[in-house]
Amino acid sequence: MKINMALKYALFPNRYIIQMSPVRTGSTFAYNILKAVCSHKSIEKHHNYSALFNRMPIVVTVRNPFDTLASICRVHKFNIS
Repeated sequence: MKINMALKYALFPNRYIIQMSPVRTGSTFAYNILKAVCSHKSIEKHHNYSALFNRMPIVVTVRNPFDTLASICRVHKFNIS
């Protein structure tokens, strides 16, 4: 993580909401909803956890792992049959 991100999270944790999820689990959909509902806060999207997030609210999306893998295969055109 970049130094400037670490500083802004440490100095102003109440300004941010972290949307953190694995890929292909609805994270972009959740991110867009958060942006619309919480327009007074900055929504940051991450796919990996960091200890810098300890003092901030985190929204996580979860999806069935088989559906996630099928979605990844579909997007990248992998043949799984």
